[in-house]
Amino acid sequence: MAGGIPILVVEDDKFLRGLIKIILEDSRYEAFIVESMHSATHAMAGGRRFQLILCDLTLEDSPPSFTIQTMRKMACGVPIVAMTGWTDEETQVDVLGQGATGILLKGQSNWVKELEPFLDKVLGLGLAVAVPG
Repeated sequence: MAGGIPILVVEDDKFLRGLIKIILEDSRYEAFIVESMHSATHAMAGGRRFQLILCDLTLEDSPPSFTIQTMRKMACGVPIVAMTGWTDEETQVDVLGQGATGILLKGQSNWVKELEPFLDKVLGLGLAVAVPG
């Protein structure tokens, strides 16, 4: 959606970039999608302000141990959601310790359906709960 909430999506897999674009194009988000840490660095240095960063943990030009740390240094205060297929608890704890706000597990059967609601939750949007009277 043009004029929506600007988010930076960093994903090196062409298929997943396309899928994320399709999922978010009719949402409240305006996704700026890049394929590498190098491209993400240029996007952030170019003066664009993002409300959220959705970043693959394993990029061709950034080892997993540095991806979130690098993003955190460039985007102080911006929520970062790490996308990964690694489901072990140790990796998840490490990623959160590096400064990720949340983790989205790619490959889970419902991750595509849960993407937009998860981003809403991270940003605190659309979380009103109706309590039956």
